[in-house]
Amino acid sequence: STERLPSHQTTPAVWAESSISTTTVDVGLSMDEIFKKLGKEGGMLGMSGVSPDMRDVEKAAAGLLMEKELEYLGRALDNPERPFVAILGGAKVSDKIPVINALIDRKVDRLLIGGAMAYTFLKAQGLETGRSLVEDDSLDLARELIERAHHGGVDLLLPTDNVVVDKAEWDKDPESAPIRTCGVEEIKAEEAGLDIGPRTERIFSN
Repeated sequence: STERLPSHQTTPAVWAESSISTTTVDVGLSMDEIFKKLGKEGGMLGMSGVSPDMRDVEKAAAGLLMEKELEYLGRALDNPERPFVAILGGAKVSDKIPVINALIDRKVDRLLIGGAMAYTFLKAQGLETGRSLVEDDSLDLARELIERAHHGGVDLLLPTDNVVVDKAEWDKDPESAPIRTCGVEEIKAEEAGLDIGPRTERIFSN
């Protein structure tokens, strides 16, 4: 059965039954089960931000902060203000597939791709990415997403310049490794991209 706690009770298990759209969380579920349920029905959620000590507790529930975040994301996706601009980063394209597809389906006006995942998209377009972090097994996927965005009328923007470093020097001593800014088409074989450059910052800001 599902227990309900009074809304004024100050406990980590506030709102034992939490309604997010049609998602109901049972207080008797484990943390892993809760996050799997929310991840499936409530958006891209995971266990990465939860202390390992909390993952095996017998009873737990999603809190008010998570509820507010999901409500906000729901409003932003279902009835967004225009222009609707989304910024995505992180390391892996494969982790963002559901998010990217959902944004394209909801006709985001502009999709800005930064972070390490941008290098998978850049390599998919035939650019030299040196020793930057790239998901080689996701290159076809990146090309498909670019094509899907194009046909969906979504303006998908990738970095035009970036900050790079000699990867070997960086591995030896990140503090002293020389950093330079260059166009994304100028990355050398021994270099790795760290972040977007100032020209891309201006483009993304406008």
